Amino acid sequence: MRWTSFCVCACMVTFTLSAPAIRITDADSGAVLFDNNGFENDTVGIKPIKTITGAISGKEQDKIAGSESTGPGAFQGYQYAYTSRDQNGAGNVEAKITKSMTEKGRTVLIEWAWYLPANSNAKWGLKGNTQFYKSLWRAGNGSFQVYIDGRWEYRGYYTVDKWFECSLKYTIGDPTADLTVDGMKIRLEVDNYLTGAPGVQGIYFSHNVQAGYYLDGISK
Repeated sequence: MRWTSFCVCACMVTFTLSAPAIRITDADSGAVLFDNNGFENDTVGIKPIKTITGAISGKEQDKIAGSESTGPGAFQGYQYAYTSRDQNGAGNVEAKITKSMTEKGRTVLIEWAWYLPANSNAKWGLKGNTQFYKSLWRAGNGSFQVYIDGRWEYRGYYTVDKWFECSLKYTIGDPTADLTVDGMKIRLEVDNYLTGAPGVQGIYFSHNVQAGYYLDGISK
């Protein structure tokens, strides 16, 4: 009797993802300009302060949350941040790169995740070298708005109490920026101060009401 043997080879392909992070990247060179490791290096119960690259700042009411905290749980990893505004209107988290991008035509890519409870109302915007610029977009009660010609205009709707992946791509000097939220693409008008300013330093996450919301990093 003749036996025929068959050799079955199993091949395993491993895909490596970067660690979750709020991340700011030079889209032209691929250089990572800000990386906070998704708040994983921070201490639960205090404001976010730790980064791998760049700098992050928050107010005393901004807190790192973990698996034992009340809240939605992290989008990825184990820790995330809760940011809110105090009774005096102060409160925001800033993610800043070490050296501003100043060359017109260069493109910056910013990626993060957010979770908006039903009672929150948040706003975000690009940050220049020396000042906050007018907010580019805001969200509250399930509606999404952008700032155009001195007024807020509706651009879509989102589901409250849910994590979303977000990205913002802006080419320095352009009058618009491209925002993607959970796959929905929105064109934003960029403040004139920003197009004429020396460059982009980062992003700020701010508020319209005292009720807060959650931030986390995403993997690439």
